[in-house]
Amino acid sequence: MLHFPQHRHLHENSYSLNHRLIIARYKQATPIECLNGGLLTSRSGSPPFFYHWFIAVYYYIRDMQYPIPQVGKRGSAQMKPSGFVLIVGAVLLLPLVVFAQSSPKDSWADWGFLLGEWTATESSGVPGQASKGSFTLTPDLNGTVLVRKNHAEYPAIGGRSAIAHDDLMVIYREADVTKAFYDDSEGHAIHYVVTFSPDKKKIVFLSEKTGGPQYRLTYEDLRPGIARVLFEIAPPDSPDQFIKYVEATVRRKA
Repeated sequence: MLHFPQHRHLHENSYSLNHRLIIARYKQATPIECLNGGLLTSRSGSPPFFYHWFIAVYYYIRDMQYPIPQVGKRGSAQMKPSGFVLIVGAVLLLPLVVFAQSSPKDSWADWGFLLGEWTATESSGVPGQASKGSFTLTPDLNGTVLVRKNHAEYPAIGGRSAIAHDDLMVIYREADVTKAFYDDSEGHAIHYVVTFSPDKKKIVFLSEKTGGPQYRLTYEDLRPGIARVLFEIAPPDSPDQFIKYVEATVRRKA
């Protein structure tokens, strides 16, 4: 017998006003409207989603004159349990199909040219030429974010000590806008907004304006397995006047 938690029999009068309103709402809806409404309720965070949704399915099936099987009761309207289970199972599995179709696995398709493990082949800029440089860019958290880990080393030059630099950047989406948060071993924290060029050959990270320096990081797809990296800084008194700080050519590891 179809069973709902804490209720052997379903009667509209046994529910709170909130439950009765929900039941009334779904009884006026089609199956697809029930599903869409249920999914929206779930995403808005109004509990208990599945409990209300089961009630909606129950009433829709009942009003379509599919009797609930009364196991063990003689003389009552009977329906083969297997048929009833098939109907309910098909309806209840539909939300899982909907959620599966919205999987984030393909949401970073435009980033394909930059995914993987990379090493610097040449570099220039204010810190000088790096003696070693590499980074990785990989999906994480079930594909909902991208994580970049970067390492660079610069030799001692002009009385300056050797530099070893490490940073971490998490790329994510918020309200259909791609953003990134950067943090490094020197204590810098930068919030970026990320955009693509129309031809999808460039990815541009532009820092938020905070009254201090503004930063711009650009990755350019030169050819398969080869990319250009450009990091620029605009001084506080000259916004949008970016000056090259570091530039490098990188090669994807085989």
